[in-house]
Amino acid sequence: MAIYKRSESDKQLSKNFKLSELMCKCGQCEEQIVHDDLVSYLQELRDLYGHPIKITSAYRCPNHNENVGGVLNSSHVKGWAADLQCDSLPILEEIIDQMFSEKSLGVYDVFIHTDIRAESKRWNNRTIVKKEYLPKLMSVQEINDAYKKIEDGE
Repeated sequence: MAIYKRSESDKQLSKNFKLSELMCKCGQCEEQIVHDDLVSYLQELRDLYGHPIKITSAYRCPNHNENVGGVLNSSHVKGWAADLQCDSLPILEEIIDQMFSEKSLGVYDVFIHTDIRAESKRWNNRTIVKKEYLPKLMSVQEINDAYKKIEDGE
């Protein structure tokens, strides 16, 4: 585990990720907790996926975690978790599910939560369409089309 200062935001933590991408979004806390194993895992995931991955939330200070409705003992507060977006969430989900079964995987409509906690967990919090109704490896456009059909009652 490493503790960084907000002023170090330009620090390159791996080939594709800077500290600024994993910092608390509150913009006020000075110390940023980022676990080295999380950075290594995210880089390996990015290398396997082969395309950019956007980190929408990683470290959260306790105040920010409370403000966004995070659970009390959140992996985000420990520097163990990241919420991710990319061009094809189903592909990223499959990579994590198949290649990183020891990592936690939570799937939502517009992002994937993953973390490096000791006992991995799996959950599906999609509200629009559950994975079992989607063919494997759909493109973003195909997913959007599927959502549109559901909304239109088809």
